[in-house]
Order: sequence, then structure tokens, then C-alpha cells
Amino acid sequence: MRILVYFIGNSRAVDQQSVMEMLCKKGHKVFLLTHFPKGDLHRNAEKYGVKAFSAGLKKNNGLSGYIKHTGFLISFVRKNKIDVVFAHLQPAGLIASIARWFVKFKLYYVRHNTDEHLIVRNRNAIFVNRVVNSIAPKIIAPSEKVYKYITEVEKISPGKITRINYGYNFNQYLETDKTGQAKSIRQQFPARLLLVSVARLIPAKRHILMFEAVSTLLKQGYDIELICIGSGPLKETLEDHLTKNNLTEKIFLPGPKTNVFDYLEAADVFLHLSETEASNSAVKEAGYCRKPVIVCPDVGDFSDYVQNGINGFLVKKNDPVPGTVEAILFLYNNPEAIKTMGQKLFDTVTEEFSINKVAGLYEKILEE
Repeated sequence: MRILVYFIGNSRAVDQQSVMEMLCKKGHKVFLLTHFPKGDLHRNAEKYGVKAFSAGLKKNNGLSGYIKHTGFLISFVRKNKIDVVFAHLQPAGLIASIARWFVKFKLYYVRHNTDEHLIVRNRNAIFVNRVVNSIAPKIIAPSEKVYKYITEVEKISPGKITRINYGYNFNQYLETDKTGQAKSIRQQFPARLLLVSVARLIPAKRHILMFEAVSTLLKQGYDIELICIGSGPLKETLEDHLTKNNLTEKIFLPGPKTNVFDYLEAADVFLHLSETEASNSAVKEAGYCRKPVIVCPDVGDFSDYVQNGINGFLVKKNDPVPGTVEAILFLYNNPEAIKTMGQKLFDTVTEEFSINKVAGLYEKILEE
């Protein structure tokens, strides 16, 4: 079968790479098409036998951008005789759904969000979300949270939705995200307890609340540091906050990093207070590095695999700072618990989110 993975970005995405690798091993002819120019995602996918392309269009936004990408996708599907398209994210899902009116292929729209479009009050995202929900023939929900949201809140028919978890070939991380610098990173950040966060610098990830929790403990004399890896529109605002509150020597914003696993291995604890997710990959990556996590319940699939006090901590979504302070303080005073909890999270993540566990589900929908 000839399968197209249709996506927007070009950065490495092990969840998608793992699916493409698995499909290639199953004997399918796999293609990758993105809006952005060729990048790490394309280079990584090509190693597994994927034929990777970029639309190469200058206009990616607005009505004219949608029209151009729709035309390009129609032509691409015809030229490469595509049978099935997995479209990731709202814009790709909308474009692929419209393209089906002009060329025949089976479409699965992979929903990577729950209610973020409402939280940030993005009118365009709200409109696109509503339209793609209506015209996409099949939707893949990567977590129970997403499934319940789109069936119970958005009132989409359950018969239209397929539940498939993200699946990972975790060995891929060792090929691209680990360069052996964990020791030197820890020497650079020598606090007794080193926290790390990996997330876009946007309001929904709530970095300010993480800063508040760390600041509370710093004022009490605890030796703690926090590294926030990522980029985004709030970078300057967050930097100003750190400067005004004299936190620049304890909380760091080094920008995006390709060797994320080095930072995860160098740290003691993964901190992530996001208020909305579909199925966050960074928390699973932290688990694979045997680090306990501090997250909020009822966000993405965290409550499905993070057990409070056993392999991580679940702190109140509406008021996470007090619980975060308490969790950090416990780990600070009980360093042996870091290893024990981290190992338990590793066991859970590798069992629940292995690519081998979801491979059969992909084969099933391809055979339908």
C-alpha cells in the first residue's frame, strides 16, 4: 500500500518517525510531505526508507496558502498514486479533507489537540477545528482525553474516531538526541536538585507557574535550578520576568536543543505544568530517561500512566504551585526516591507506548 504522512513541520518527531519506520518494515511504500522545507524529520525518515518531500511553497498561511497547498496535495497524491493519507494537525487535516473531493484516497486525520484552540482564543484555530471535525472522514485520537473531548464536548460521532496511542521506537532517541554531554551539562548546572522542562514557550505551558514554584523554594534557601528548553513567542516576556525577579542565575532559557536526552539525563526531575495536551511526548521521553515527572491530572494522557507518588506526581491543575513545591521538596529530601520513581516510570512508558503495541492497530485500519 502507498501511504502518505502529511505534516506541517520539519523538526524531528520520534512518534511519527516510529510509525513511518514500522510501516516501511511492514512492506508499505511510505511518503512524507511537509509544508516546511526539508529538515531533521525528513533526514531521519529517509533512513528508514521513506521518500521525503517538502511542498516548497512560499505562502503557507491564509486562504491563498490553503488553496495552494490543497492544489499541491492533489497533484502529489495523483503523481505518487497514494492510497492512504495520515494528516497531522488541523491545517493538514483540513487541506487533506478538501483534497479528497478532487482525488480518491483514504484519509485519517490525527488529532493532536484537545482544547488549546479555546484556551488561547485563536479564532482561526477554532474555525479550522470546527470545519475539519465536520469534513474529515476518520479521526485518530491519541489519548482517552482527546477521545472523550471530541465525543462528549465537540459531539463528534464515536463511529468516526479510532483510538491509537502514540507509539515510539525509543532507540531512535539514542541515535539523534543523545550525544554524551549529560555529565558536562550537570557540571554547568551543579545544583543539588536540577529540574528540566521541554516545551514551547507559549501561555498554555504555564512556565510562569513553574518559575513561581522554584522561586518559592529558592527563597527558603534550597539549592535548586531549572532549565527550560524550547522556543516560542513568550521567550522575551519570560526572560524579562526572570530578570525582574532576580532569577536569572537559577532559571535558564537556553532555547531549543537537539540533544534533549543529554539534558534529561543530566537532570533529576522533569517539570511540566501545561494545562492542555493531546499526548505529550516530552514527558514520555523523561520517563524513558528514568526521571520522575511533575504534571497535572486531566491533561492529555498523564492520568493514564503517571501514578501520584509512585512514578511521578500529579498536582492540581487549577492551582499547581503548592503541590509542585511539595513534590520538589520531597524529592529534594529523598534523593533515593528519584531513582526508584524514575525506574517505575521507565517500566510503564516502555510497556504502554512501544511502537510494537500500536503496530497492529495501524495494520487493522489499513486492512479495513
